[in-house]
Amino acid sequence: MREISRSFKLGPYAAFVAAAFLLAGCGGGGGGSSSDDGGGGGSDPNPSTVVNAQTVIPPGNTCPTGGVQIESGIDENANGVLDASEVDETAVVCNGDAGLTHVETVEPGTECPDGGTRVEAGVDANGNGVLDDTEVTSSELLCSQSADSFSGVVFTADVSLDGMHTLWRARYEGGTVRIAAPDSSEVINPISAVERAPDGEQVAFRMTNQPGYGNELYAADLRTDSGAVKLSGNVDPASGSVYGHDWSPNGQLVAYRGIAASGSPVHLYSILADGSGRAVLSGGLVSGGNVQDFAWAPDSQTVAYLADAITDDTFELMLVSVHDPGNPVVASGALGSTGDVTDMWWAPDGSRIAYTADQDTDGVYELYTSLPDGTANVKISGTMQSNGDVHEVAWSPDSQRIAFSADADTDEVDEIFTVNPDGTGLAKVHPDLAANRTAGDFEWAPDGSFLIYVADQATDDKTQVYRAAPDGGSWAGLSPDAHQGSAGLAQIAPDSSRVVFRSNDDGDGVYDLFSVNADGSGVVQVSPDPLNDGSVRSYRWSPDGQYIAYWADVDSANGNAREVYVVGADGSGHTQVVPTLPGIGYTSYGEYEWSADGSRIVYAADERMAGTIELFSVRADGSGRVRLTPDYLHDAADIFAVYD
Repeated sequence: MREISRSFKLGPYAAFVAAAFLLAGCGGGGGGSSSDDGGGGGSDPNPSTVVNAQTVIPPGNTCPTGGVQIESGIDENANGVLDASEVDETAVVCNGDAGLTHVETVEPGTECPDGGTRVEAGVDANGNGVLDDTEVTSSELLCSQSADSFSGVVFTADVSLDGMHTLWRARYEGGTVRIAAPDSSEVINPISAVERAPDGEQVAFRMTNQPGYGNELYAADLRTDSGAVKLSGNVDPASGSVYGHDWSPNGQLVAYRGIAASGSPVHLYSILADGSGRAVLSGGLVSGGNVQDFAWAPDSQTVAYLADAITDDTFELMLVSVHDPGNPVVASGALGSTGDVTDMWWAPDGSRIAYTADQDTDGVYELYTSLPDGTANVKISGTMQSNGDVHEVAWSPDSQRIAFSADADTDEVDEIFTVNPDGTGLAKVHPDLAANRTAGDFEWAPDGSFLIYVADQATDDKTQVYRAAPDGGSWAGLSPDAHQGSAGLAQIAPDSSRVVFRSNDDGDGVYDLFSVNADGSGVVQVSPDPLNDGSVRSYRWSPDGQYIAYWADVDSANGNAREVYVVGADGSGHTQVVPTLPGIGYTSYGEYEWSADGSRIVYAADERMAGTIELFSVRADGSGRVRLTPDYLHDAADIFAVYD
């Protein structure tokens, strides 16, 4: 037995530790599932405690100058020590000729909420046999993951039978387990609409259990192996079905639309994730009435929904408290016999709800807001030309302004406006656009200080990226006018410091990736010039806004192998994180996401066998790659969807 220095989960990190010490002039070896070959499958029993043990290695055959061995595993017998039979992973890090390593426990705190381990290396310059603070040349902080939490991905794959999707969970560092659900081996593609809870610890999904049956709703706790719980017990799967569901922002409730049986209306329900406490939220509906859509308020206390509750085929905006189910109030204004509410958006602080409707003029869809109690209904989109409509709508992060696009002045010329929630302060954020021009694809900065949009504002059919003040007081171009092509697909960094956009700057149809400071300075191309006319296809900001992952065929000699790269927001440190693929017929796919802490990227690729898509996880520096999908049992197996 080895005494345990502290109970926490390190995860499979052997390659990570070894790489850190290679930089410090040390050598070593490691094991576990973080090797580049990777390995899926296996079990993940999710016990109450995941532990590690550290052992000093004296000079000898294993390490000529000594080193450290770190073991981790599951304390299955709960005796407080890591028994030899419980060791899942072992990492050995050797000292260099004049080097030392030091491993210390990091208590839970700001650096690591669940604790962790700090591994330091350096040269013993004064020869005292101790790694002094001034001698540390490399330091790595390995944060732990609490054993009662889940950090990873959920995905569907037809592992055992072609076309029969099953649901799986995998931790970012490896360890893949099927989520137990009712047998549906006779149904092709039985699982749909998988949705993670806001805290990522639970998942809800719809599933068809028999051919010709409707969808039923289930939820599963990703931290345990307890299996899925049916939430839609009131629905007869032979003649009813669940059509939509959504977690409450606090993760305690699931709301869903469903028809209980043939001939019944589509009602709105809420239920706890354990399957208890079901309530009918939508109350009485007129004959022929149905709930069409719904949205949770940010505080999880109210649900807004669209329904023809009072007059058949006239869809109004209704608000209902989860504490007073079945007693909704009408939040939309008086609608004509052919009027309808088409969409709705809660303010981030829940102070008002916005919606679009042809409330005043039949066929002209304008923007309105109401208070959460259904009062103070007001139109905020101003005067529209006779064929005008509001299209895109987005609240500012601080709930003080609403941006929207509309062809308010000229038919089919979409322009962008902002307005206060009470309808005052309406402003166009850019100059008037000429006929046949358009503006759209707008986005608020996370700090609310500006918004960006894409428009062919200067030259017809040549789109550029612009920034605008929230009140419409000023605007500026972010993509240089010198570009001969068009720019678009713009996104603001999570910290609001920079904007990334894609541009075929030479007008040749080849799209490169650019980054620019939010004030328009410091524009830089962050993707290399491609081979064989390859292009950047998509990209993702890291959670901290320091890096960009993108998907492209920029380095492919055969012109069709798309791979994933990571680059600093300023263009530095370009790294290919997907291994160079074998050749024609191999590619990575557009399914790739950052982990919540930004340390890893999950991606799908057929990098081992052309046409067989598997799921992998890799660190942002390209090391520690691990396969997350289990071993497939037939040649046509594939991963179908990833839910991060």
